[in-house]
Amino acid sequence: MSMYQNLRATLTATMKSSDEQAVFERNLIRFLIGEVQRTAKNDDVPDDDVKKILKKAVENNRILIAELDKRSGIGESARLKAIRENEYLIKMLPGLLQAGDLNNAIATISIDICNAKSHGQAVGMANKYLKEKNIDCFGEELKELVAVIRTKGTNEQQTTG
Repeated sequence: MSMYQNLRATLTATMKSSDEQAVFERNLIRFLIGEVQRTAKNDDVPDDDVKKILKKAVENNRILIAELDKRSGIGESARLKAIRENEYLIKMLPGLLQAGDLNNAIATISIDICNAKSHGQAVGMANKYLKEKNIDCFGEELKELVAVIRTKGTNEQQTTG
């Protein structure tokens, strides 16, 4: 069953219940199906397109959470909703690595990342490596991790040099 078909089946299942979790899932899945339909040409939607939409929803929620964190207390219910949505969305993304596992995945190329001429080149190198290994991740997490690896590598070179 494709990811899109799975979304539709989950929506149908949530229609049969009125508990709070089912309502939460139903509203989120309706939004996701709407996004898929808006971008798809027909009902045969590739899983990669659905993954992009799920990842974009998570990224948007992360931006919202970061903005609400700056406002200390204002919009706390929206912040909690975005966190809950992200927890649900991330479970729907198979094979997606989070920060800790991502660090382990690119550890073998950390020296190459440190030696790259620019941050952009280092991120591109890491992204290419992960694609070759069929590993998926969030772009922002990869950029942040590459920056940390490059900073640690620079600090280590300065202390040993």
